[in-house]
Amino acid sequence: QQGGVPGNGGFPGGPVGELLLRGSVVAVSSTSITIAGGSHTVTAAVTSATSVTGKVTSIGSVKVGDVVSAQIRESGGKATATAIQDPARQLSSGGLPTTGGGQP
Repeated sequence: QQGGVPGNGGFPGGPVGELLLRGSVVAVSSTSITIAGGSHTVTAAVTSATSVTGKVTSIGSVKVGDVVSAQIRESGGKATATAIQDPARQLSSGGLPTTGGGQP
């Protein structure tokens, strides 16, 4: 099953980009996570640099069916999760932060 960041050609503006995604975990292992959010399903690598926060402290505690928010970075066609929060943080606007904005 091939995954990756939607669009398969990268993000607008070049081959490197970031995606903020909120959705349900459909598959997870110590090395990857697949999240279904809206009309997109994204598979991203999990590395030792991936930050896992929330009620869990490691990727091993993330389960299929959990609703998470994730920051995904794509470089050279490879998607990597840089941060995963389980459970997903609820935002007051009801949506995800914009990718171009600063941190709240």
